[in-house]
Amino acid sequence: MLKRLLTVSLCLISSAILVACSSGNDSKQSSSSSSTSVSVKKSSNHKKINESSTITKSNSSSASPDASSGIPVSEDQGMAVFYTMRVKYGDSDATLTSAFQNKEIADLSVQNISGQNVAYNYNKSITTVFPENTYLVAGTPTAAGDVTFQLTNDHTIRVYNVPSHFQDTRWLTDNSWAKSQVDGYMDNPETWELQTPNNDLLNLMKTTKTNY
Repeated sequence: MLKRLLTVSLCLISSAILVACSSGNDSKQSSSSSSTSVSVKKSSNHKKINESSTITKSNSSSASPDASSGIPVSEDQGMAVFYTMRVKYGDSDATLTSAFQNKEIADLSVQNISGQNVAYNYNKSITTVFPENTYLVAGTPTAAGDVTFQLTNDHTIRVYNVPSHFQDTRWLTDNSWAKSQVDGYMDNPETWELQTPNNDLLNLMKTTKTNY
């Protein structure tokens, strides 16, 4: 009788141990499955964030059609642009005053060249035109200098380094070269801080001006 009781007890203990082991394995598998699910979900979210960032960056880099438009220029501002150019090239107020008084700079002109061909039709394949509110201020003789520019605010101008003469024969014979030149002028403007001449020099410059 005692032997039979011991046998039954051992069987019950063995069954309990097997049930406990089975439950532990199920819990471990469930935990592993849950962990894998979280990992996949995080990876998926990370990919979506990256894609969203790329799209946003691409959209923000797209320039609006009016991004390169300037603002209208007054007569005084046109004179100030010419003055700024000459000061950048080393002239003093005294030198400029003497040049205007002695007619070394015979006249000044400020022209709105918006919509005109950037290559001035030297190459018929070039269709790029100057943006809205682009101006050309030029002195006579040609050595007095010229500036192709836009006013971006009351103190700053955007300068396009377009030449005053198109003497290279490639303007007529090499369309690819001509396009690369024009793209270089328009895609790489300089930014100048606008300087203002004193009132006496400004008035002297205005008396020299022949066109606005």
